[in-house]
Amino acid sequence: EWVRVEVELKNVDRVIPFDVLTMPGAYLAATYPAFNSLSRTQCRIDTQQRQVKAGYAHLIKWAKHQCGSALAIVEGIEGSADAAFELLKREPELKGALHIPEIVATPIHEKEPALVPVDPAWDISTT
Repeated sequence: EWVRVEVELKNVDRVIPFDVLTMPGAYLAATYPAFNSLSRTQCRIDTQQRQVKAGYAHLIKWAKHQCGSALAIVEGIEGSADAAFELLKREPELKGALHIPEIVATPIHEKEPALVPVDPAWDISTT
């Protein structure tokens, strides 16, 4: 009897290394604990934690969605956008909200090629 196993590796919050193509069993074995016995070594792909909490464009989009109607009402009552803004603004609490991380990844063409051991019995150049 046999069982077919498939795993889809997506590059969401992670950089999939080129080694996945040369050592697929090690990466398959690391996907679920039940697959540990498929390979002596398990190669887990680490996820990257997002550091960007809010870019300026996202901040504007969020404020418009969350506060746009209320701001329009306050502006109508106060008579001007400046008066409404002065009434509602407070000191910013950014706490790293606009910090943009640098994600460093080595392009495939700059990596050392992975050498796969070949069985000498497969050498057909001597026959």
